[in-house]
Amino acid sequence: MKYLNIDTKDLELNGGYHTAKEISSQPDMWLKTFERVREEKEQIKEFLGNIVDKKNPCVILTGAGTSAFIGEVLAGTVQKQLRVSARSIPTTDIITHAEDSFIRSKPTLLVSFARSGDSPESLATVRLAEDNCDDLYQLIITCNKNGELAIKSCNDHTYVFILP
Repeated sequence: MKYLNIDTKDLELNGGYHTAKEISSQPDMWLKTFERVREEKEQIKEFLGNIVDKKNPCVILTGAGTSAFIGEVLAGTVQKQLRVSARSIPTTDIITHAEDSFIRSKPTLLVSFARSGDSPESLATVRLAEDNCDDLYQLIITCNKNGELAIKSCNDHTYVFILP
């Protein structure tokens, strides 16, 4: 078997097996993610409408490591498409400077990108958002339906989107 046209034995020998396998799986995962978004489109639109229709809402996109980069890439598009203030703040910045991250009186949508949904930074960020926002909504995007983030965050103000 091969990944990226490299024999798996060579990849294992050189420590690149898992990376090559993940890269090779990306096209299929993007298609499956697209299909899932299409399937849940109406529920997502309804959920986002709950926050976007409020007066002067803000959106914070967050994650740790590569998950933080997703927020950086999407912040401008989210702001443009939803016509709300949107910014990307890594979880590591939120947990060290929560008072600089939230405005208590503003309706806030916290979009958490979390691969496992169990990282201490992600869980602490949610707790800090709950403590520092009077009107908090959460969109959790994770690969792990059994992660603490997905399980503990089930309420009317939260939408959990599970990636394939």
